[in-house]
Amino acid sequence: MGRDPATLEVTGLVALNYPELGEPYPFTSHFLSGSTEEIAIAIQEYEQMGVSQLMFHCDPYNTAALARLAEAMQMYRKMGTGNTRQGR
Repeated sequence: MGRDPATLEVTGLVALNYPELGEPYPFTSHFLSGSTEEIAIAIQEYEQMGVSQLMFHCDPYNTAALARLAEAMQMYRKMGTGNTRQGR
């Protein structure tokens, strides 16, 4: 209470599925999927909408899916947008 809403940061939770690595969980009806570049662009779009932190629910949750997400994050960081905060 009493805080200016414009000073609050927005955090998003993204369900991320790599169908070629495994089927999505049955309770996941909407998820992000695509190539490394498409995922990096989607992360950039979240940033442009004002989302300052993203959490990912990787599906399947395995080494291959996490490696693909890491590749997308590296590509996003190289895009040269406003992604200068620590931990991004």
